Amino acid sequence: MERFVAHASRWLPRVAGVARHSTWIVHQDDDLRFNRGWLLNVGVALARTTDACDYFAVHDIDLLPTSARLPYDAVPETATHLSPPGVHPEYIYPSFKGGAWLFTWEQLTAFDGYSHAYWGWGQEDDDLGARMRRANVAHGAALKYPGPREEPSDAAAAAAANETCTGRVAKCDHDPTERDCGIYPYAALLTMFHDIPEATTSAGLRLPASRSMVEGACFVHAHVGGFSRDLIEEKAPDLISRTSDAFQEGRTWDDVVAGTFRADETTGFERLVPRECDGGAGGVFGGGGEVAPVPGHGFALDALELVDVDVIDGVAEEVRASSHPAMDALGDLPRTAWSGNEYLRRTCRRANSGAAAAAAAGATEKKKALPWTSSYARARVRLTCDEDQYPWCVDEKRRAMNTVASS
Repeated sequence: MERFVAHASRWLPRVAGVARHSTWIVHQDDDLRFNRGWLLNVGVALARTTDACDYFAVHDIDLLPTSARLPYDAVPETATHLSPPGVHPEYIYPSFKGGAWLFTWEQLTAFDGYSHAYWGWGQEDDDLGARMRRANVAHGAALKYPGPREEPSDAAAAAAANETCTGRVAKCDHDPTERDCGIYPYAALLTMFHDIPEATTSAGLRLPASRSMVEGACFVHAHVGGFSRDLIEEKAPDLISRTSDAFQEGRTWDDVVAGTFRADETTGFERLVPRECDGGAGGVFGGGGEVAPVPGHGFALDALELVDVDVIDGVAEEVRASSHPAMDALGDLPRTAWSGNEYLRRTCRRANSGAAAAAAAGATEKKKALPWTSSYARARVRLTCDEDQYPWCVDEKRRAMNTVASS
């Protein structure tokens, strides 16, 4: 986490040309299974209301961008997959929709953001593709397949080709966005990667050795020496949610491959924020929603902090954490399961009135006063789940640990 912040805060302005940005990281502090889609929606909503962000790089925290060819600086005319097949170091099949995306606010709201229905590892990115297809939201890849590779003329050209992020899979001669370059068996897939050695950035941050399926180095994968699939293959029962047959209907791997994955229609942005927060024409939120959060949308905001990070002996470390100025400006939130929604309601009112700009400016000035430049907003949240509808949402091990700790 600190490594991602330290890297991004320097890489974005110096390499990608992004002069102004804010980084938000959302922690799920409850005894439920990890819900990536819901956390991403919360992060986007917090960044929109608190920092008035216009476009968003929605990101896996274990992907560290390294190629200047990745268009983080371009406000996307269409939703842009920053890590499509041929760029993501691990996933090389055409329907892959995970990793990192670049969206404008209008694009996100057009397909209602991410679903909150997927508890555990996987499927929320498949649902993302289905949502964009259902809403007719166009999307493209950050780098397009450049065509079959040419034989390098000499050793120097071969070395340069191996370092450049091209959009090709290293050991695959066709377009990975059109035809699968390999998924199963996993043992065969592992023969396709190449090593990316440990490196140190100009800011002194050590990037771990990693491996990649693609030509060149587009991202460094923070799973040191492995892939997330390594964990999935070893610990699948603990990581992948066990859902019902009815829920999985239309959501199988065959549906993913065929492009017919059934999108969730019950959760998303529209009902995450109260209706009174939409602000009317030109407001921060575009409309929709209920007066109070409905099941699958309520969340508690336990803490919102501004965290400062410094690089010490090559390692990124948290050096200071304080209450976020936006939280200070709002006063105490009610200690309820819906305090996060209440934060969005209050902050959105202030954003629509222009008051949030002062809080954002205060956070910026606070950063300038520090001897380091890396900082991020850290939100600690607790999600809610209807256990009758989604009994698989509970992480039994975490619940047992929390029960022992509190007894």
